[in-house]
Amino acid sequence: MTNTLGIDFDADLAEMVADMPAAFTWSSASYACVVSVVSSGTIVDMGGYKVQVTAQVLVRASLFTTNPASGDPVTLKGQSLRIVRVDEGHDDAMLLLTIGEVTA
Repeated sequence: MTNTLGIDFDADLAEMVADMPAAFTWSSASYACVVSVVSSGTIVDMGGYKVQVTAQVLVRASLFTTNPASGDPVTLKGQSLRIVRVDEGHDDAMLLLTIGEVTA
């Protein structure tokens, strides 16, 4: 039996993006996504750096030939930010990017 969860989720995520359109820019390209704003003031201490988490971005993994990585710069809603963390979803159908600002 073939596992189609990734295929189904990829289509569902495409519908979510159509219903709640947003985009971020990474590596000079714009990517459609769903943005979940994290409550302001959320500070995470990551290896001696303080990071103020701004949002989590859900994006279809099939849009990338090379996945974004932690530390990569992005633009979201006109703000220059960095990727704090990259989590891959089940069957590699989506990426969950935690986006924030490194405050040192």
